[in-house]
Amino acid sequence: MGTSEGKIVVFDVTGTLTPRTETQANKSDVYFLKFANQDKTLLSVSRDGTARAWNLDTGKRLATMSASRIAVDTQEFMTGIISVSARASGELVTGDVTGALRTWDLAPRLKPETFRGDFNAWSSIRYTDDGRWLLATEQKRLLVYDQSHPNVVKRLSGHQEFIIGLASDPTSRFAATSSLDGTVKVWDLEAGSALHTFGTPLPPIEDP
Repeated sequence: MGTSEGKIVVFDVTGTLTPRTETQANKSDVYFLKFANQDKTLLSVSRDGTARAWNLDTGKRLATMSASRIAVDTQEFMTGIISVSARASGELVTGDVTGALRTWDLAPRLKPETFRGDFNAWSSIRYTDDGRWLLATEQKRLLVYDQSHPNVVKRLSGHQEFIIGLASDPTSRFAATSSLDGTVKVWDLEAGSALHTFGTPLPPIEDP
């Protein structure tokens, strides 16, 4: 559980619901948490634009991924990280508000590499369970990066409004997205096409 005081509390749910570890992440709201590395690592994202990796057993911080800086009209601005995911191999990926996807190697030190692609705000990113596909939502589209061919990206369109949810199945063959248009789509990642659409599209959202 992340708190508005910047704390992360991990509960033991096998018996009585009691706190297992409590860690002071920072002084900013912790709004995103994700288990990784066979539940041995916890990933967090805070309102200050940073992502962190934690050892679940000890509560020790393993790494911090900081926001970068961009120059706009000669002025520098911080670009905050908004999402983080992990592969089984331990490699991490972060998405920031500029639309950049960066992979991080935790050994021996953090060395980010940036994916080259469209620059838009990413709402969600995740690896499939087998680590082959890196999925990212780009407004109304789902981007699919094949990790065996990192320069190849499939851009899957079909939603009429922003995508707000992203999941993949245990076989790593399919992904599902939900959108503000009122629909859920199931995608075949290999074929790069939509298999099913559930729900009835809502009327377009008009600007005020």
